[in-house]
Amino acid sequence: MVMPQQLRSARESLRLDIEEVAAALELSEDQLKAWESGAATPTIEQLWQLADFYYRDVDYFLTEALPIPVELSFRFTEGRSIEQLSIENRRLIARFDELCRAQIELEETLNEPRKIQIARVTDKIEPEELARRERVRLGKDNRPIKDVREILEKQGVRIFELDIPESIFSGLSWWHSTYGPCILANYSDTRGRRNFTLSHEYCHLLLEHGPTACDIEFDYARGSGEERIANRFAAAFIMPAADLREEFRKRQLSETMTDKELGNLAGRYGASLEAMGRRLEVLGLVHRGFVDNRIERWKTQRRFWGWGRRTPKWQKQLGDRFVHGALRAHSEGQISLATLSHYLGVDIREAYRVVHEK
Repeated sequence: MVMPQQLRSARESLRLDIEEVAAALELSEDQLKAWESGAATPTIEQLWQLADFYYRDVDYFLTEALPIPVELSFRFTEGRSIEQLSIENRRLIARFDELCRAQIELEETLNEPRKIQIARVTDKIEPEELARRERVRLGKDNRPIKDVREILEKQGVRIFELDIPESIFSGLSWWHSTYGPCILANYSDTRGRRNFTLSHEYCHLLLEHGPTACDIEFDYARGSGEERIANRFAAAFIMPAADLREEFRKRQLSETMTDKELGNLAGRYGASLEAMGRRLEVLGLVHRGFVDNRIERWKTQRRFWGWGRRTPKWQKQLGDRFVHGALRAHSEGQISLATLSHYLGVDIREAYRVVHEK
């Protein structure tokens, strides 16, 4: 049975008016109002139409689910609100929320509840010291953390990397009352930048900064206080000072290092060229302005730290844990092929192919 409040919640989560949805789907406003009030019920075809537009699974309209956090703070160079984002970006945020909801449903289906290992910090602490404590807790000490996503997922964070339209923001995070800690990173960014984004958003979660969407700045002097704190944490988390200083010395590097030498150093830590350059500036290993003198050239380059195995883009975006869980649930008869297709964000034919290749 369709739940009227879920139809309304799906629309309001995207901050859309009745008029906007009616125009986009070529429906009458009276129809939508009747469905949302419970005075009438959409047909299954109309429900599929709404599900596609809202980026939701049909099941979302049949069971009660919490909406996207309403107090989502957009920390961009130019202030924005969710209403000022394009519909494509709003639908992207809904897709992220739907993936988090789908993942907890899979965990319940497979009887594999996620354990949240992280503890939120309420006392005042310098971001570098917080990063050091987290590294120690994770058993990393001063060793590089190349795959931040894997580390954070083991701590119970739900992570998805999706293409954010126009790359309007780098990352988004919230601690959901049902789903727990969740992070979205822009898959359009380089891997090194995504590692920094994940670490930055992780800091927001640790320090209870509230739901945020951030445009990452590697220039740590810019942005709000909370943004600077998160940037300082991220830099220290993925590029620990002691190890970086020692590596700089062992490689006999200097302020005149080449881009290739900088790239090799950044590759050790899974960092981007800009993040590494800014970190070296902060540590006094290169002069201030080192990055600014080279950044225009870097903008035309994309660095990849190894090719790795050939994995479909959608699988990289969703992550192995989510994909394997969905495939297992399907193989055990817990979810249909249509639901699997929706979870993976592929059409039925691709889902069928994946099932029969595994």
